[in-house]
Formats: sequence, C-alpha cells, structure tokens
Amino acid sequence: MFTKATLMIVCVLAFAFLTLVISVSAQGAVIGDLVALYDFNGNTNDTSGNAYDASLIGGAAVSGDSLGYSSNAGDRSLDLGSGATEYAKVTGAIKLATATTDNKMAVSFWQYNIGNGAGGNVTNSAFRVVSTTASGRGFQAHTPWSDGTLYFDHNGATAPVTRLTKTGLGTSLIDGWHHIALQVDNGTKEIWIDGAKVSSQASGAGPIPTFTNEIRIGADLDGGGNWFRGRIDEFAVWSDTLTQTQIESLAGGTSTADLMNIPEPATMSLLALGGLAILKRRRL
Repeated sequence: MFTKATLMIVCVLAFAFLTLVISVSAQGAVIGDLVALYDFNGNTNDTSGNAYDASLIGGAAVSGDSLGYSSNAGDRSLDLGSGATEYAKVTGAIKLATATTDNKMAVSFWQYNIGNGAGGNVTNSAFRVVSTTASGRGFQAHTPWSDGTLYFDHNGATAPVTRLTKTGLGTSLIDGWHHIALQVDNGTKEIWIDGAKVSSQASGAGPIPTFTNEIRIGADLDGGGNWFRGRIDEFAVWSDTLTQTQIESLAGGTSTADLMNIPEPATMSLLALGGLAILKRRRL
C-alpha cells in the first residue's frame, strides 16, 4: 500500500508532467514532430535524432566557417554553388506517415539565393520532399521562380488545391539571407517569408500525399533539375504545423534546436521537489 508521502510524490510528479505537456503542446509543433533537421555545421547529418543523414550530390559542399545564416563563427551552410547537379539527397525510412495521416506538414529553412549572379532570378527549386503520386511532386517550392513568384506545391501543382503562390517578389529574395516557412494544415495553406505570412488560403488545400523515402535539398528533380543557386541552412521538415510565434522566433534567428528545447529530466525533478516544498510549508 502507498504511504501518504509516496502518494504525495506521485501526485506532484504527475502534476509537473501534465503542466509540461500542456505548456509544450500550446507552443505548436514539438520535438516529436521534427522529422529531420540539417544545420550543415560541418557535415550533412540529420540533427533531429532520427538519423536521416544526407549525401552531397555533384559539386554541393558544406560551406566555409561563418557562411551560415547567422554569420557567426561555427555556423556553416549547404553550399550549392552556381552550377548544375548540386544538391543534397536524403534517403531512408523517413517517418512522414504521421504528416499524411494527420494532413499536417511544414518545412522551414534559411536561404541565400544568388540567382544568376547578376541580381536576377533563375528557375530554381529550394527542395522537394518526394511523393508516390503527382509525378513525385509531394511537397516542394520554387523560391522564387524566374518570374519573381514563389510557388509552393504539394501533391501536384494546380491552384488552388495543390499550389499556393506569392507573386510580385521581384528580386527581393536575391543576394541575402531570408527565412522561408511553408505549411499545410488540412484545408489551410501558408507561405511565410522572414517571419511574415505573405500568402495563405483558409480552405480548399488538398491532402498531404503519401511520400517515398527521399528528400532533395537544393533541387526538385533527381539529377539536379531546377537546382538552387546559393546556400541553404537550418533545413527542417515537420509532421505538424508551426505557430506564428514559432515562425517569428525562427526568422528572428533562433535555431531550430533551441526552439525545440524542452526541460531535461533533471528539471522535472526540480519541479517535483519544489512542489513538495510548497506542500510541506502548507502543512506547517
């Protein structure tokens, strides 16, 4: 039989755990929703903990020091140069079934688009999460295309069901770091640039497709078709959507790893001890 002291400890621990769960859930996407993360700080490893490491294709490389989105020492990025067939490729049993089942998904990243090297846009694709349908066009974006329009496609490329656009960008995304977040939540679909929602639809977006086990960072077609010119950093794939606060935080410079930081077990113990202390004082 439990003693009163044991029951008290169990209750405090349960309360602390529920408080943590409610707090984290209120923040939108949580650590378990992070499917893959590439910070490119020295390698192309997946730092989400799921070990979906990427391979460099063609002339793609990890950049030199301080060439990541923060420009800080130690921050690097994926350098895709200005030529063809330069991208990073991820293969494996990528866990995107939850995104398909829940019909929720997001991709966020930083990009430094050099365009044609003379201040103009080119046809490019920042990424493609490959699907088993719609000719593989599962979740992808041109950021922007040569016409200065950002095209965000999922499960096809037919507006407004599977394509959302942001027109009139001109050359505003050339020659500078910009944060991009793209997401679908059942019928809603959104494009965020530098922490601002620039295009959205409240309903009518098609379902998230079933995916293969491949992600291409810096190109949409295998072999480098519509490749991205420049650098990409902090590329993250989520099986849920991000809140406005989370996107603003990422665009403000918070790393994805820091955004997903949750209390360690030691913190839980401190919460429990604090609760016990409060109960003891009340009894006195």
